[in-house]
Amino acid sequence: MRTGTSSVDTADARTGHLNGDPLIAGADVVVGADGIWSATRKVLDPASPEPAYAGIYALSGVARGVAAIGSGINMIFARRGAFIHLPAPDGTVWWAAQVAAAEPPADVRAVGLGELAGLFPEEPVTAVLRGATEVGAATLLHVLRPAERRQDGRTVLVGDAAHPVGAGQGASMAIEDAVALAHALTTAGDVPTALAEFDRVRHDRTGRLVKVAAANRDAKTAGPDRPPTRTGHAVLLRPPLRTHHRLALRPHPRPPA
Repeated sequence: MRTGTSSVDTADARTGHLNGDPLIAGADVVVGADGIWSATRKVLDPASPEPAYAGIYALSGVARGVAAIGSGINMIFARRGAFIHLPAPDGTVWWAAQVAAAEPPADVRAVGLGELAGLFPEEPVTAVLRGATEVGAATLLHVLRPAERRQDGRTVLVGDAAHPVGAGQGASMAIEDAVALAHALTTAGDVPTALAEFDRVRHDRTGRLVKVAAANRDAKTAGPDRPPTRTGHAVLLRPPLRTHHRLALRPHPRPPA
């Protein structure tokens, strides 16, 4: 396995397989785990669409000196999106904001704490942001419908390269893909059969998660800046709705000596 490597190879005109790249020459299986902007996907299906802006951008950082604001993961569905904060063991507070905006900011990295505080004037968001000194990370979120061609008998797509799901499930689905692919490769009689079975097994589950992600995204983008397109909780967040989740981590028992 090699990481941090780019492949700019083209597909063989007759078979569609990736060929010629010395990194994959002679390989039995080529796994494209290269994310939502996958170059492997474009080789498998040159007509596949490009990712599109999802109507949300995300900012995150660390706050210090914030008074007690609860424990566990706290998510607030506000008028302009969702705000998450989590008290850390060292006394800091980790926070992230997912901001609904029909058009992306010209430079998402230029969105500062003052502007963010104006978008989320609700407590305890303001208390968390008062303890923040900078935006640590900023990114535009993108969506992409699942790839229609995910394998060709030798090359296979996994994770966001095949089915960007969002809803906090991207890593989970990629891990499931890895397990399912390994199982298929060790039980099938040959690679093409294994990849076809893997694709069949994963199709329905990842499709369901894509729908969950869409509903999750709708809940964050509904509000005065966008016309409501659904009925139910996603458009009835007046005043902001706060949810609270507490995680209990148990140490794994040690085996007997």
